[in-house]
Parts: sequence; structure tokens; C-alpha cells
Amino acid sequence: MALNGLKLPLPDDNAFPESRTDSPFSWACPSDTGDGHEMAWKLQGIRKRYPFAYVDISDHTIMSYQHTYQLRVRYAETDQMGFAYYGVYAQYYEVARVEAMRAADILYSTLENDHGIWMPVMNMQVRFLRPARYDELLTIQTTVPALPDQFIRFRYEIKNETGLLLNGALVQLCFLDATTEKRIPAPDFIKEALSIYF
Repeated sequence: MALNGLKLPLPDDNAFPESRTDSPFSWACPSDTGDGHEMAWKLQGIRKRYPFAYVDISDHTIMSYQHTYQLRVRYAETDQMGFAYYGVYAQYYEVARVEAMRAADILYSTLENDHGIWMPVMNMQVRFLRPARYDELLTIQTTVPALPDQFIRFRYEIKNETGLLLNGALVQLCFLDATTEKRIPAPDFIKEALSIYF
């Protein structure tokens, strides 16, 4: 299947070839909007019918902010199988998100204490491809695929020491006024800090 020149092969959802290690995002989430991947979903029927279709975007340049962070799987984070427990991935995303924002000179502490703004998670979509194992050094690539507006979206790819893609996720957050607890647009200082990457 092809759409506007993009190839949309439809792999078996249960089959993830060992060679599938490329980036950016080998698969697209159904609500992943606001960046170059949206061109692959111009027909809403495609989005509904093939929510995790593979999108070949290797020939398309997408401006984005990217940051890489490494952490090691701790014993307390594993289950009886020796795999990183699925529940800890949200913590991995949060750590990587905070460090990505810090690298862009956006501090959560400043955001909350000086500006009175909170950033709650609204949506999280995760794809578990392969397990992360105890004591493995993981590399988490965090991408902000588009300048924030009402929301800010973070993409994550987690790879092991051999570069094998283990996990991918899309997390969407909004901005709240800490006093009123009402949703507000993205603050200008956040958009300005990220705008140099777009």
C-alpha cells in the first residue's frame, strides 16, 4: 500500500524482525499528530484501519528536538523473568523527558515554582518490542516532533547496548495553571527555547 509516495507495508502485529532497528519511529501511533508523520495519515480510514502501520519516512526530513539519555536497568526494576517490569517504562520516559528539557534550558522546578505551571500526562501509547534485561545499559532517545501548542508531545525510542530497538512510546502532556488547574497554551518561553530546532 502507498499513500502520497510513502510505503505502508502491513506487518503481522506479532512479528517484529530482529533487523527492525532503524529510526526515526519505524511505526506510527494512531494519535501521533502535529509533525511530518501526519502526511501518512491524511485519510482517516487508514488511521482507523491500520493503527500501527509501518511508515517509511527515510527520504523525508523532519525538523525536531532530540536528546539522548542513558540509564541501566536496576535489579529492583525487574520481574521474575529478569525483564524490566512494564510499569517502570513510564518512569524511564519521565527521567528522559526531564533531562531532555533540562538540556534545552527548561527546568521543571522553574516551571512549577516560578511560573506556576504544571505538565500532567494526558495520553501515553507504548509499543513493547523486546524486553530490557537486568543490568543492561539502555539508551533513550527523546524527540519533540513539533513545537508545543495546547499540548507537547514526546517520542521515545529505547535501545539496548547492541543498538537493538526494544521499546517505543508517544507521550502527550498539556499545560495547567497551578492555581486554577485550568488548561493553558504552551508558555512562550518554552516555545522560544525549542524554536531553534525547528
